[in-house]
Amino acid sequence: MSLTRRALVGVMLCMPVLTHAGTDADDVMRCMKRNVVEQGALRALEVTTTDSSGKSSTLALNMYWQGEGDEARVTLQVSEPESLAGSAYLIQENGDEADDLFVYLPAVGKVRQIGGAARGEDLWGTTFSYEDFKLVQGLLVDGAARKLADATVADRPVHVLETALGSIDSTFSRVLAYVDKESCTILKGEFFDREGKSLKLLEGDLSLLFETADAKDRTVWVLLGYTMKDLRSGTRSLVELGDIHLMKESPAVLFESDGFFKTP
Repeated sequence: MSLTRRALVGVMLCMPVLTHAGTDADDVMRCMKRNVVEQGALRALEVTTTDSSGKSSTLALNMYWQGEGDEARVTLQVSEPESLAGSAYLIQENGDEADDLFVYLPAVGKVRQIGGAARGEDLWGTTFSYEDFKLVQGLLVDGAARKLADATVADRPVHVLETALGSIDSTFSRVLAYVDKESCTILKGEFFDREGKSLKLLEGDLSLLFETADAKDRTVWVLLGYTMKDLRSGTRSLVELGDIHLMKESPAVLFESDGFFKTP
């Protein structure tokens, strides 16, 4: 899916509020498109996962990305805990084709391409799969999107976009994304299986939605916290997003399948 239908959470340009009656899915996605950071960028993430018994673990990652028209790249590198340090994940967009996904585990020492049902597997002991993590980044999952009736999330007006995954390899049949009308950030996501049962729930922490300014003094919105709940197991993961650091030059190897696991 191209970047005309995606956006990265974190650099949220304050665009005109989309409230007119004729607003459709393309309008919402264009608003989100304007939030995309085209140059290379880095931000730190911390994910704390708590299971149904109350046991918790914390994962620290660095996320790198760069926009290249219809072929954006996103790389996740684990820095903590020590047992997982050096693990990495690469997402490569392919225009209107399905994303290419690669994973690297230091213990194996090899890059593996991800396909089929494995695309929906949770990453590194969290409740986030590749598909889930894309919503945290503000990316719509692959599939055909349409706009449903407007709704509210915590008293904030939102657009509701439904993405049907169709024949795409996925654990889910459809995903609902609740997009804030004021900031064009995703405030909530719902993931459904092939029988229509809700499997996971993504919720943004509205106390961490801030209006600020970027390096060019443009007004931006930043949403710095999300919780993903696995409704089957009772496990939940809290992801806290750090500041965005723009990179003057992004090492190309960071976004290639033969080097995305290397420290820049």
